Amino acid sequence: MRKWTAGHEAAPFAEVAAPAGFVWSGISRHIKVEVSGSIFSASIDGQQVLTGTDTAYATGKVGLRTWNTSVANFDNFQVNGV
Repeated sequence: MRKWTAGHEAAPFAEVAAPAGFVWSGISRHIKVEVSGSIFSASIDGQQVLTGTDTAYATGKVGLRTWNTSVANFDNFQVNGV
């Protein structure tokens, strides 16, 4: 998990390596990111894979990104507020 501030990408505040044999392409995945206060958690296909904490900001925006020449397709993207 990274944050983008004033046009600059920060080092990850949470990261994890993919498990051996993880299939990256040619398969649909259900990815969910939840934020509660300063706690961020991510799950893939219903399994929690990452948790991180960032207390820098109380509000912000969301975005999706790829690196270099990678390609990704997203559908049913939602942001729900409390």
